[in-house]
Amino acid sequence: MIERRADLTSPDLLLFTSDSRHTPLAFAGTPLLTLRIWSSARSVDVVGRLCLVNKSGTSINLCEGLTRVDALPDEESIGATKGAKGREVVVELGPVAAELCVGESLRLHVCSAAHPRWMRNLCASPEVPLAKQRSGNFASCRVHVSVDAGMSVLALPVLPSASLDEAY
Repeated sequence: MIERRADLTSPDLLLFTSDSRHTPLAFAGTPLLTLRIWSSARSVDVVGRLCLVNKSGTSINLCEGLTRVDALPDEESIGATKGAKGREVVVELGPVAAELCVGESLRLHVCSAAHPRWMRNLCASPEVPLAKQRSGNFASCRVHVSVDAGMSVLALPVLPSASLDEAY
């Protein structure tokens, strides 16, 4: 079960933490985060960050990725077309190899900015070249993320449990 922990987040960050593991879990590869989003802007970034939470509660970043999402020609803003329920976005979180031990958990951060780690998105029209974009009214926008079952998914490249046994 993944729960959203409101006590650990700010209004511009979605934070999900899994239950503590009862058995070890190993994974290696590139996790994919699929989200359904809407935005008031014509360009936004979606950032996903996967962390390991150890037994003492310390969160350790494992991998992170960003996808820039631009409005389509027929959209006033991202996901704003008649009858649409937002836009599906896939974020590659980057290569990772990790093992969760008994008592550890995973944490997923979802936000739309991580400056200075990632270049700022001024939420301007995608038709404006990056070099000509300026901050101002465009730098403020709303981004909505669906967290309904089936609408947003984290695909983790889990290794078979037999490979864990062979490692020891």
